[in-house]
Amino acid sequence: MNPRAFNYFGSKVSNAQKYPRPRYATIIEPFAGGAGYSLLHWLSTVILLDKNPDVIRGWKYLIDTAPDDIRRLPLLKKDQLVSQLNCEQEAKIMIGWCCHMTVYPSNKLSNWGEENNEKGAGGYWGKSRREQMALIAKKVKHWTARIRDYREIDNIEATWFIDPPYTRGGEHYTYSNRDIDFDELAVWCRSRKGQVIVCERADATWLPFRPLYTMPTMDAQSGSRGETVEGIWTND
Repeated sequence: MNPRAFNYFGSKVSNAQKYPRPRYATIIEPFAGGAGYSLLHWLSTVILLDKNPDVIRGWKYLIDTAPDDIRRLPLLKKDQLVSQLNCEQEAKIMIGWCCHMTVYPSNKLSNWGEENNEKGAGGYWGKSRREQMALIAKKVKHWTARIRDYREIDNIEATWFIDPPYTRGGEHYTYSNRDIDFDELAVWCRSRKGQVIVCERADATWLPFRPLYTMPTMDAQSGSRGETVEGIWTND
């Protein structure tokens, strides 16, 4: 099972195995987020880019911190805020990404996480989750993470896993689809050297996407359930 680092909304961590395997030794994720694809293929040389400083600060903490230091981080008690923990700010950012399925580091556990903490099942920042992050930290020491716009990286031969905020639904991110010229992004994707894998909804039109898999959805406000078809474009 692919390990989850951050509970980042839209991360491909649960479905990374559905995408083509990397054909190059280096993987570049220009919209890193939860980096689900790279976590599945973690032995690769991985370069993570994101405009969101909190995404990169969380990843850099995992990359730069010894697993045993992560194991010594404090756990959240009932009704305690992440900001109240006795640890450095970079650690709080990483813990915040673990606490809730969201697009920004949370300051408290979700209701599900708190309930499972009470039961001793680990929750989103209990002993088992902390141990999982320590194990991930051990795996990613050879990765790099940088605060960058996707256009600010050299065009090298690599496997490019490109998962931007979607044209529909991507307005909720801190750096959202409103910041993206998708016609320009399409040209940029087509110009990459190596293997290019681009994610979007299957009905998006800025590249000729094809359906890849169907996944269930739930409206956060109404609770109504539905499904969406994930799409893919590759240069293979």
